[in-house]
Amino acid sequence: MSLLPIGLLALTQAADPTATLNEIFSRPEFKGGLIAAQVTTLDGRVLYRLNDHQRVVPASNQKLITAAFCLQNLPPTYQPETRFWRTETGLTIDSPGDPSLSYNSLLSAANQLKLAPGTAVRLREAYAPGVPIGWELDDLPNRYAAKVTAFTVDRGGFELWDQEGRLSLRPRSYGVEIRQIPGSTPLKYDPFRRTLIFSGPVPTGTKLVDTLALPQPDENAASIFGQYAGPVEFPPARPAELVIKGRPVSEILARCLQPSDNQLAEHLLLMSLRQTTDYPAAQTAVQKFLTETVKIPADEVRVLDGSGMSRHNLVTVNALCSLLAWEAKQPNFNVFRDALASPGIGTLAGRLDGIAFAGKTGSLDAVAALSGYLQTSDGRQVVISFISNHHLVGNSVIRQRFDEAVRAARAFRQ
Repeated sequence: MSLLPIGLLALTQAADPTATLNEIFSRPEFKGGLIAAQVTTLDGRVLYRLNDHQRVVPASNQKLITAAFCLQNLPPTYQPETRFWRTETGLTIDSPGDPSLSYNSLLSAANQLKLAPGTAVRLREAYAPGVPIGWELDDLPNRYAAKVTAFTVDRGGFELWDQEGRLSLRPRSYGVEIRQIPGSTPLKYDPFRRTLIFSGPVPTGTKLVDTLALPQPDENAASIFGQYAGPVEFPPARPAELVIKGRPVSEILARCLQPSDNQLAEHLLLMSLRQTTDYPAAQTAVQKFLTETVKIPADEVRVLDGSGMSRHNLVTVNALCSLLAWEAKQPNFNVFRDALASPGIGTLAGRLDGIAFAGKTGSLDAVAALSGYLQTSDGRQVVISFISNHHLVGNSVIRQRFDEAVRAARAFRQ
């Protein structure tokens, strides 16, 4: 029996991606937690697996499901249209859902309509569920966890600014009261009571202090036109006086997936049904899409929201790899792939430099995820999904390990 020189033996072992991945995922930082991983070819052949049928919390990898579901139901060129009618009793607005509406675009619309002060504004919305199922109370004051309503403004948020010690909300306060009082707790915002309490010293100069969730995005958006007067069941049966076209789905997808925007994800989920809907209806539709169209086993996925903010979402890495492999065969795959983060772009800025990878990150407390498309060293494409739950170290450590795992997976040969 011939023996390999020690140096060549070490090189051979280092080039074995399975051994390297096993070594990475057996490190102390994963001990006592749950690590799930899978690497497959685009035709579904498994190259590596570890707990790949174990259900885990996906965090923002949930957005991959939302994006695929959206492209299955809406063409990339689809642009939502928000319509406006002047009526005898005021203004009626019909919103199919458009998360790209801004304060400036709505203010321009109000100026074009030339409404009298205090005009009664009534809304017909395709959806207005408010807080999605499973979102945590501590998150709700933040813009990333704003209530979800079809008619909205600035993705449901506004900004708290300091100018020479004086606090203000921009672009407007929407009825939120600011109280500056002595104390040591810098900020306490309650969107339900519409109060913001700031205690302690405010630095001089002009700077952005925080981004916050609007108290009620649809009512707040309506206030730009006049006085919110409640919902209406049907819009007028005549052409609208004004129509605002939103950004195309392809652009909204990129603005959602690359920076991992929760509001855009929730809107894409609910917009995709193109009818009056709510979360139970959307959940049923997505589950049907995953099990009947993508052919993912029903016990490998549970959908609660569109963004992954809910800790009640469950998925297996096998399900995510199957979804990504399925999406690669779809006519709109280029739109899907181009919307993903990549080294230097979005949530992968500063990560995986020099690696041909496009994918989605995910992060919650004690949850980290990374899934996407990887080009191996021999120029082939593989699908990877790595998810860690219940780790005690910081997510930054897990991200470093995942990046090592991506580099190791490049060595797979097909």
